[in-house]
Amino acid sequence: MKTKTAHLGDAQALYRVYRDSPDYFQMLGTEIPTAAEVELELGLALMDPRRHVELIEHGGQVVGVLDWKEAYPEPQDVTVNLLLLTPGQRGTGLGSRVMWDLESRLPPSTARLMASVLGENPAGARFWERLGYRFAVDARPVMTWYAKPLDPPTGEHPGSGPRTKEATDQATSALRGSAGERPLGLSPQALPLRVP
Repeated sequence: MKTKTAHLGDAQALYRVYRDSPDYFQMLGTEIPTAAEVELELGLALMDPRRHVELIEHGGQVVGVLDWKEAYPEPQDVTVNLLLLTPGQRGTGLGSRVMWDLESRLPPSTARLMASVLGENPAGARFWERLGYRFAVDARPVMTWYAKPLDPPTGEHPGSGPRTKEATDQATSALRGSAGERPLGLSPQALPLRVP
């Protein structure tokens, strides 16, 4: 398994992942994006320097996508907007390996990982809970959010940074405030979060 940064020329590979995952879009109640829509959205995602769209390769083929954003919604957070594997790769442990790999290369200042679960997706919620994420924000019917605190960066002590009660309350308010907005961007899970 390896991940590679997606470039605009990878839009067709990303489109194939979406096309091969009709169950995901059916669960969301949306159509699979067209190849042109995927190319446009990938281009928009690549314009954001904090956003990372990565193709997941296994056995020499692209079998998934990981879309994550640094410093979002708080400066020391990383948010996973989308982790999507094609149906044949689910339940194999590949998703867990992808996330462990991501954790190993996060910016050192990262104090918390966030993950969103769009719509009614109990399997998605169980996946994040198995990896140590805990339910954080109920923004249903659009989504629920899960959070995993990480060890504080070197030189900081527990309770500093975004894990303080005040920062957690601010992030929770920001997440709840976005519940009625329509998902934007490449990832169907990427809601714009307003941070006070």
